[in-house]
Amino acid sequence: MPLGVGDLGAALLAGAVAINPLAFLFAGEPLTLSVLIDEAKRNSPEILAAKKRWQASQARIPQAKSLEDPAIGLGFQYTPGSPFQLAKTPSQERMLSLQQFLPFFGKLSLKGKIALVESQMAAAVYKNAELEVVNQVKNAYYDLFMNYKEINLNQQSLALLENIAAALSVLPPNQVRKIVLKSSISPAIKVQL
Repeated sequence: MPLGVGDLGAALLAGAVAINPLAFLFAGEPLTLSVLIDEAKRNSPEILAAKKRWQASQARIPQAKSLEDPAIGLGFQYTPGSPFQLAKTPSQERMLSLQQFLPFFGKLSLKGKIALVESQMAAAVYKNAELEVVNQVKNAYYDLFMNYKEINLNQQSLALLENIAAALSVLPPNQVRKIVLKSSISPAIKVQL
């Protein structure tokens, strides 16, 4: 499945935080989920594009409800055989026209309703894009949280194993073999019971 822009942004954010978590301290504040969500909402290209499409669809509503632009025309009629002189042409040979297209009753309000529904659909797409990006940020944040917890748990396990190795290093080899054998057999016995 190809990565989208939001997937890439979430992956980059998680990778950057994993490499250097101290680089993401905002004015002394620790990295929190709400700060990341606010940042994603402000700067995500998916959210910004969906918001612009929604705003553009809102601007089309009054345009859909209004009449078309009137047309003004000025024309001259020239009859062959007579010289054309603008100053001396009689008024019958000049035309001034004004045209206005008037749609059938109810069509303008219907166009307005259609534009309103399209705007509502664009608003739903905008909210959906926002929710998707927030979900991606949350997933990346909690994956990072789990990675830190796993690292911490591995460090504790390593420290415990080092303590056991240090304790076993002072014992004679015979006793060490008995302890290791007993510790590897005892979980198998418990499972069988």
